[in-house]
Amino acid sequence: MSTEREFGKALDDALGDGPPEIALRVQRAKVLEAMHRGGRPLGKVRWELAAGLLATAIAVAAVFVWRGRAETSTASLRGGSELVASSTVTTGERAETIDFSDGSRVLLEPRAAARVVRLDPQHTELALKSGRLEASVKHRDGASWTIVAGPYEVHVVGTRFTVDWQQASHTFRVAVTEGRVRVTGGELGAGALQLDPGQQWERRPPPAPPPLVASADAEADAEAEAEAGPELALEPAPSPAAPSAIETPRSPRASATPPSTDPPPTIAELTKSGKYRDAVALAEAQGFERVLTELSEGDLLGLGNAARYTSQRGRARQAMLAVRDRFPGRPAAGLAALYLARISEQLDRDPKAAARWLRVFLAESPTGRLAADARASLMSILLASGDTGGATAVARDYLRFHPTGAVADRARALVARADSK
Repeated sequence: MSTEREFGKALDDALGDGPPEIALRVQRAKVLEAMHRGGRPLGKVRWELAAGLLATAIAVAAVFVWRGRAETSTASLRGGSELVASSTVTTGERAETIDFSDGSRVLLEPRAAARVVRLDPQHTELALKSGRLEASVKHRDGASWTIVAGPYEVHVVGTRFTVDWQQASHTFRVAVTEGRVRVTGGELGAGALQLDPGQQWERRPPPAPPPLVASADAEADAEAEAEAGPELALEPAPSPAAPSAIETPRSPRASATPPSTDPPPTIAELTKSGKYRDAVALAEAQGFERVLTELSEGDLLGLGNAARYTSQRGRARQAMLAVRDRFPGRPAAGLAALYLARISEQLDRDPKAAARWLRVFLAESPTGRLAADARASLMSILLASGDTGGATAVARDYLRFHPTGAVADRARALVARADSK
């Protein structure tokens, strides 16, 4: 075997498992031994120079090997256990966050379920069994993500988006905040649909009966939204490809008569059909400040959430504050406080403001349906900001009002640590 080949083999054998010092020493010894076997004597100066260069090359190569191995993907629940392929995460009344080693993050909304299908450096795949998730995927060269929801697949390299899959009604919706996604599957067949920032796509089977009549008053709408969870319960639009549930064939005689022109959709109709950006644009065209004084309780709350879903935080905040100013003490006013907390935390990145609005919500609804989730969020925010005393006080309230809640064990441990001091 030639000296060059022997040197290459020795270098390959010497790379080892990583850069610890003891491994590097062994690697150097192997390379030097191989060079001796090659029969090429070196003078002292040349030998020391060659040895130094080889040691440097080995160290650099080992670092690359070590770095490549460090990119192995892992996932874990926030403050909880490690997840592996086939792990299933199911949420109750409280959201769960899955953190990935590459910096990506998936927030599972309450009453959602997802399974980790694949977890490796090149590709991560999650199956959303039911519910809604919000994903923030970090871009990495050569790495990709897929979210499977029913018959649909959302392919992404690096972006922020939400996916909603309601298994019972076969309703699917994906909305992109940043970056770009590609949707395949379902009625798309072999084709694909590309979505850019601010765009969304939704599908649901056309309902057999005529469309449901809207609630008689805004209070009933707000209570229905509260029952559905922290996110506004908006009804997705039916598929454009499907015929309307109330469409009837025209007779040949009737076809000669010009069809009547349908009135343009209202802000409320646009929000309820999931056309959030169009709803905000229509409000702008009509005069946003004037619209805030005219919309009903439920419609105003819907406009605020339309702005929030499209990351228009200023308009979202204006609408939610208008709800609280115009309808104090009403159910929607309480929901507006909760949404203002979400705007502060998710869009403004202002945990202090988020904590303040969560306290407002809890003061107005200390035992409501969403109180447990609000206390859990407040406790997490305070702990993250270093306010252990404040978080402990919230933990005591949590145990008093929700002794069997989703984070009761965490609250109990926090109180026990405080009492043991």
